[in-house]
Amino acid sequence: MKRYIMAVALLLSGIPIAGAQDDGFMTIHEFKSKSGTLLGQLQVRYISREIFDSLKIVKAAAKQEEVLYRIDNAIFYSRGELEKEIYDPGFYGYKIAELAADHVTLTYMRNKGKSASDNFIIKWDSASQAFHRQSVH
Repeated sequence: MKRYIMAVALLLSGIPIAGAQDDGFMTIHEFKSKSGTLLGQLQVRYISREIFDSLKIVKAAAKQEEVLYRIDNAIFYSRGELEKEIYDPGFYGYKIAELAADHVTLTYMRNKGKSASDNFIIKWDSASQAFHRQSVH
C-alpha cells in the first residue's frame, strides 16, 4: 500500500516515475506465489488520483510482455479470451480496495467516481495457471 501511495504522489507531482510505461500504464504491484515465484506485475492507467480505467497483469517472457489479465473499461480478458463484459453507461473506473500476494480487490466506480458499486477480485488460480475475476460474496 505504501508503494501505491508513493506512486500516486509522484504521479501528481509531475516527477517521472520508475515503472511508468509509454502507453500510460504504471506498474504498482508484483503478484507472487506462496513459494515466492513471480506470477505477474500489476499495471494500471490512472484517470484521476485514485481511479483507473484500465488494468493489465503482465509477465516478461523472452524479451516480450505476456498479458495474463486485462481490463479495458468494463471488458475483462483472461489470457486474451473475453471473460466478462459489463454494459453500464455510468461506468467511470476502478479503485483498489486491497492488494495481496496473489490477488487484487477492486471497487467498481460509477458517476464520475462519486458512487461505488460492488467489489470484485482478480485472483491467481494455480489449477488453471491464470488470473480470473471473482465476485465478492
